[in-house]
Amino acid sequence: MGERVIPYADAHGYDSYSGSPRSVPRQAIERISPDQLERIDLAFNKRWIRDKIRVGSQIVDIGEPPGYRPSRFYEMELREVDGYPNYDQDIQP
Repeated sequence: MGERVIPYADAHGYDSYSGSPRSVPRQAIERISPDQLERIDLAFNKRWIRDKIRVGSQIVDIGEPPGYRPSRFYEMELREVDGYPNYDQDIQP
């Protein structure tokens, strides 16, 4: 995300998801499995997208990096924006 999404968003004046809040206690993170941590991150990402949809924000999809399989995060994002009228694609290399 840092190599593609954030530079694209910055160049076009868009917001981008910045990851799970830093308010999640470090001690809690150290005790959970990577899969649990991914599920927590996925839930925060979903909430961010739903908040953007709720206020009518434009959402621009630049696609997955070439040669990569869609991630759980990207697949969730596509489900959330399905049918959303302010969703656009601008697939990038």
